Amino acid sequence: MNELAKEILDTVEVGALATVNVDRTPLVTPLHFARFGNSIIWISEPTARHSENAFRNGKAEFVVWDDKKRAVNYNGQLAAFYCISTISSVKLVK
Repeated sequence: MNELAKEILDTVEVGALATVNVDRTPLVTPLHFARFGNSIIWISEPTARHSENAFRNGKAEFVVWDDKKRAVNYNGQLAAFYCISTISSVKLVK
């Protein structure tokens, strides 16, 4: 990942995750995200359609652009962190 891509990913808060539904129609979902090394992570429900799509076949694209119209089209490692909470605890599941 080049330095410009890192700069954009480190300063922009929302990107668009593109996945494919079971019926092969496209789904684009705006998500808050973070760069974690050379990966993109987001926090989501495991049953969210975009999460199911992304991990069903392991394919997704993520695009981020800044106010200068510089864009990063990312198709590397994507990861969602699922937060499972109860009254007494919160557990993160990758």
